Amino acid sequence: MDEQQRKRLGFMIGLPLMLVFLGAGGTGAWKGGSGLWLEYNLERHGMVASAEVTHSVARQARGQTQHKRAWRDVTYVFTTDSGTWRNTVDIEIHQRPPRAGDEIRVHYLPGNPSMNLPMDYRKGWWNWFAAGFGSLVALASGFVIIGMVVTRLRDR
Repeated sequence: MDEQQRKRLGFMIGLPLMLVFLGAGGTGAWKGGSGLWLEYNLERHGMVASAEVTHSVARQARGQTQHKRAWRDVTYVFTTDSGTWRNTVDIEIHQRPPRAGDEIRVHYLPGNPSMNLPMDYRKGWWNWFAAGFGSLVALASGFVIIGMVVTRLRDR
């Protein structure tokens, strides 16, 4: 295999791989950023309603790790002037999640009550991590892709 074939093979393998990293990083940045946006808007512009927890189910992460993460899927219902709204969120056990029948405070956007969260149980650190690390991976992948394409075009 000569030098030109080796470079072509590296480009054909490396470019799709970097595109996967770019997509994964972009997805993480989008998910984290949208979570941060929602929390920001709920804090600044949200209304507060009392919600009743209708369902609360414990779950545990599977895996070989010594420290298993456990959380509860919590479903709640609240009523606004525009109707009754239902949502399900996952709340980590260390946050002392509510049980069925409990009352919780829910923040919602007045113009769109389907955008709601129980802000006492938010995941702010996770959104910051996903947005930051996703952006870092996407930017690094983008620079590598640009470098690969420029090198490929220059070597033609």
